[in-house]
Amino acid sequence: MGGKRKDLDINQIINLYKDNWSASKISRLLKVDVVTITSRLRENNIEVKKHRKYLINKNYFSKINDQNKSYWLGFLMADGYNSDKYIRIDIQDNNHLDKLRDEVYINNDMPVRQKKSKTGKTVYYLTIQDKQIIQDCEKWGIVNKKGFICQYPNIDVDYDIPFIRGVFDGDGSLSYSMDGNYRRYAFSIVGSKKIIKQVIEKISVIGVNVKFRKMKSIYGLYVRGNRQIIKVLEWLYNESDIHLDRKYEKYQDMLEWYKNKN
Repeated sequence: MGGKRKDLDINQIINLYKDNWSASKISRLLKVDVVTITSRLRENNIEVKKHRKYLINKNYFSKINDQNKSYWLGFLMADGYNSDKYIRIDIQDNNHLDKLRDEVYINNDMPVRQKKSKTGKTVYYLTIQDKQIIQDCEKWGIVNKKGFICQYPNIDVDYDIPFIRGVFDGDGSLSYSMDGNYRRYAFSIVGSKKIIKQVIEKISVIGVNVKFRKMKSIYGLYVRGNRQIIKVLEWLYNESDIHLDRKYEKYQDMLEWYKNKN
């Protein structure tokens, strides 16, 4: 004998589906398998597309008019890849790309996939395949081979900090070496010459001594001195709505160590 048929609100299912919810997203909401949802839709003469396209907010990067967009623009400029057919980003931090996925994909249903790197580490990646988003990203400077030519985008000054935080999360580093029992911290960001020069100008406004250096075809900025680094990080994380948890935890660890040291 078959199992008892689960009592579901078919009107809710139909309305959600017509409101561009995918069958898989509805199944997660109602805690049933996706086949149950598609069966109920067909029973009520609702066409179920076998290969329903992931719905994208095509205009997400058309205007950089909030902190999240500015952050992700910086993160993609640092760590993203534009193939001219799609934008892709690969990182080793689990769950961070879910935040970008949930901004760009309307139903939050595009999977963040994973693979093994050549060194055996788990890498998480998200692909964005949409002509309008690619064009907008190129407008802001995320182009093929961007590492050699990208420059600071023409965005409102109100969004400088989240943009630079995104660049730091993608291509920056906070580390320390031990001098006896004392931690000597180092803060750095790498990138193209133009963008590094412009980021230095932005950071220098807060009264921090930022150094510039060239390493083959890559350019970088760095800050030395624990007090100066804390000043930069306080500026970067002030009223932060979004950041890479791993680097933020390093910042919090630095503050805790510095407080206890004194």
